[in-house]
Amino acid sequence: ACKGICAQLGAVRAEAKARWELSLQLLRVTAFHPHHQLCGYGGDFFGVSVADAVKFERGSTFFVSEFDARNLVVTREHGPFVVKYVTSEMGFEGAPTGMKYVYTP
Repeated sequence: ACKGICAQLGAVRAEAKARWELSLQLLRVTAFHPHHQLCGYGGDFFGVSVADAVKFERGSTFFVSEFDARNLVVTREHGPFVVKYVTSEMGFEGAPTGMKYVYTP
């Protein structure tokens, strides 16, 4: 069993920014590094697109969901987690990746 965030390139369910907004967002967990592409993430961080990263504000809460894309259902959920910070866009082998990392305490 994983300790911390176990994101296997599944989905992250982020609470909506506005308290009055009841809808939840499913955001794709992504990876640029071959290790994370093969093994997913463990520990206190995971990757999301630059566009999705703006939805994670310091102190906001989220859940990590394992998602069965074939049947369009969430099979397991972990959390809640709290956003500690979001990195700048990550680079890999000298090129931008279009991704940022989200870290938790």
